[in-house]
Amino acid sequence: MIGGAGWLRESSPSYTTYVNFADKLSAMRPGDSLVETMGGLPDFSDAYREIIERNDPRALVALMDGMLALEVSEKELRAKCPFGKPD
Repeated sequence: MIGGAGWLRESSPSYTTYVNFADKLSAMRPGDSLVETMGGLPDFSDAYREIIERNDPRALVALMDGMLALEVSEKELRAKCPFGKPD
């Protein structure tokens, strides 16, 4: 899952990395390798690479844009925690 299960704020160092990655995906042309765009995946099997290559970069960018637009505060997430009060 791209972005994990948390929240991403513009003040986070990860935010810039996330946006830059989305820009790289947006710039892909038909026939470009998603694995290579991601920076390569050393030590992964060919089968795993094939699974990654099946993803549609445009769909991934749409997902990433949606996640950046999602605004749920940490307080809201913690209040709805199904496992009780987090430490």
